Amino acid sequence: MNSNIWIYEDTNKLLGVSQTEFATEYCGKSESYIRVLKVDKREVPTEVLINVFEKIDSIKAFHPKTTARALSQLQEKIAKEILYRNTSEKHLKLREMLIRIVDSINTQRAYDAPPILIM
Repeated sequence: MNSNIWIYEDTNKLLGVSQTEFATEYCGKSESYIRVLKVDKREVPTEVLINVFEKIDSIKAFHPKTTARALSQLQEKIAKEILYRNTSEKHLKLREMLIRIVDSINTQRAYDAPPILIM
């Protein structure tokens, strides 16, 4: 299994957040979450990646342009990791389920609302 501890390390370099702050504020987990990931070399779950992505998005506007640009690049890196996971064979069933859900939502949407697309 691949550890994604680089997400914390990159965020720490850019924003100087502690492991505890990253675990609670960015990941939505307990204070010891990052330490456990490091010791067990666990992969960060996709829902945690999404939490980190959204937290970065919510604070990006409050930083100087150079930091905001670097945060955008980190978000792109996180998005690529999520995309890789959702296009690998082990997640094919999840992708097919999401496509069915989106198709169902699109058929029920108001005509003036834009459709939902999964690429």
